[in-house]
Amino acid sequence: MNGSPLWGSSGMNLRNRNTNKIQEAMEIKLSHGRNTIQVSVRNEKGTESLKETVVIECSKPFVKPDLYIIGIGVSEYMMKDYNLSYASKDAKDIISQFSSQNKMFGRVKSFELNDSKADKETILDLKNELINTTVDDYVIVFYAGHGVLDDKLDYYLATHDIDFEEPASQGLAYDDLEGLLDGIPSRKKLLFIDACHSGEIDKTEQEAGSADTNLAEGVKTRGIRIESKVKRPVMGLQNSFELMTNLFTNLEKGSGALVISSAGGGEFAFESKEWNNGVFTYSLLEGLKTGTADKSGDGNISVEELKEYVTGRSKTLTGGKQTPTSRRENPEFDFRIW
Repeated sequence: MNGSPLWGSSGMNLRNRNTNKIQEAMEIKLSHGRNTIQVSVRNEKGTESLKETVVIECSKPFVKPDLYIIGIGVSEYMMKDYNLSYASKDAKDIISQFSSQNKMFGRVKSFELNDSKADKETILDLKNELINTTVDDYVIVFYAGHGVLDDKLDYYLATHDIDFEEPASQGLAYDDLEGLLDGIPSRKKLLFIDACHSGEIDKTEQEAGSADTNLAEGVKTRGIRIESKVKRPVMGLQNSFELMTNLFTNLEKGSGALVISSAGGGEFAFESKEWNNGVFTYSLLEGLKTGTADKSGDGNISVEELKEYVTGRSKTLTGGKQTPTSRRENPEFDFRIW
């Protein structure tokens, strides 16, 4: 429904029916306005059929939706050598900015998990809150902190108690973060990630040439790569600018969320006192506060307009060294966010 899987990313399991033809009536709750319903089937090899599409307009009375916003920011780690300056502030600022939207939303329910409160178990428990959303509600999840690649090039978001040498133990896998949005009633779901290496990594990518990684005084990066114990081409800090430009290539497991990430899989995410935030967060806030993200000039800012503004502004502020990337599972589905 509008790009959001009604039964979660795994869909409805039909194996136990032992049939090659199914016809049944299903009750589906419509969203206000235009509803694009698509149905397909995928076999055990992952091959998906063409989608049957039906469009239904729903004229039920408009009721202001609620906004559920989760801000996760980790500046202080148990391994203090990895501390950042602005990640927790980023999360606070994002929550504060969207909480001011009382004209657009009926209620704003915010959940702030910063520093010591940002452990894996507490973050995953928020799914119990998001299950209470309705189909017209908005959900925004924002993360700021370190992105960590382990020796297998698997990607984790750093929690307060992460072991940077063994990130799989307490680190938050990307799939875990997006899993918060998978299978919940809300169909307007947005995920922001302000961290290094914030993309799915192409593990077959060969090592590229070195890049200039000299940073201005006071500028920090939000990415750690754990050295592999096996010698092989890997993505390192010296070659990371030239590697990943595409993000989230595997759409089969998608939650229906629109994802905007601060940097491609092999790039840095920067923070500095010059911006008093991470540059990605700074650009996002600037686009909303000043209205400059409103490209069409209609007084509203859509997700697509916000994405375009943040991408261009981040590239400008970092001299092209940081290029935000995004994923939209349904290109036809865009919605107002501001």
